[in-house]
Amino acid sequence: METSYATISIGGAIKRSDIERFIAAAENDYAYPDDGRGLLGAALIDAKLDNTALVLIGEDVPWGEFDELEALCRELGLAYARRSDPNQGNWGEHTVFWQPGMREPETIATRDGEPVMTGSEIARRIGGGQSAAPLAAELVRLKRVIALEIPLTIVEDGPGRDTAAEAGA
Repeated sequence: METSYATISIGGAIKRSDIERFIAAAENDYAYPDDGRGLLGAALIDAKLDNTALVLIGEDVPWGEFDELEALCRELGLAYARRSDPNQGNWGEHTVFWQPGMREPETIATRDGEPVMTGSEIARRIGGGQSAAPLAAELVRLKRVIALEIPLTIVEDGPGRDTAAEAGA
């Protein structure tokens, strides 16, 4: 099995009743905050207080993917951008981005955290000598996506909703 270093930035509104599942998924994927403490609960609170995305890292992540955590983020409607760096060049550095409304995550080729495009992709976007504006707009969009500037917020469950905590589970 190939492994790599990976980071994931997560933003959006997480319900307080989903925090325990979220922490379990992160721990199962060996994702932890890079703050010297390693406490996921504290990192969630810090991200909320700082109005930033939650950033987690993994050292030897299988295939550079946080499978369980990414699936749960999609289920809970939390946006994420996961960057995987290859170990010994087995595959190219890339960022995987997803946000609510997308069918599938988008994979973006990167180098040193910056988006890259092949010559054929550039030619397709310029469209036979037309304006370079679509290419510039796409590069700006990709840089925004990779940065994931969506803050993580913790919200209370809606009124009348039967949560596990309320049910005594």
